[in-house]
This record gives sequence, C-alpha cells and structure tokens, in this order.
Amino acid sequence: MVTATMTTKGRVTVPKFLRDELKLSPGAKIEFVRVGPGEYSLSLTAPEGLAEETLGAKARAGSATAR
Repeated sequence: MVTATMTTKGRVTVPKFLRDELKLSPGAKIEFVRVGPGEYSLSLTAPEGLAEETLGAKARAGSATAR
C-alpha cells in the first residue's frame, strides 16, 4: 500500500511509479467514484477525442470490432 499526503491546498501527488505505470502526464483527469462509505475507486478518464483517435486508428488497422 502507498500513502500520499494532502497539502494545505488540497493537492495530492500521485507517486512516480504509478505515474509511470499508468503513463500519466500533466493534465491527466482522474475520476473519483464512491463505492461504499468512506471508500472510493479512482479511474482515469481519457482526454477529449482520445477514444475516437484510438478507435479510428484501430479501424484503419482493421482491428476494431462493432458492438
């Protein structure tokens, strides 16, 4: 388990090994989802347009599937 400390301005630094593993860069968006009393799940949200760019690239490569 990793612990981070909140600053007086409410900021928390994501540990470097997680930034590297998740390929986070400045401006990355993280969503906080409540899963229970006092318990939250964190999810990365793709920058606007990234999903379309990724799906478009896969479609051009012939690997996209329709659902």
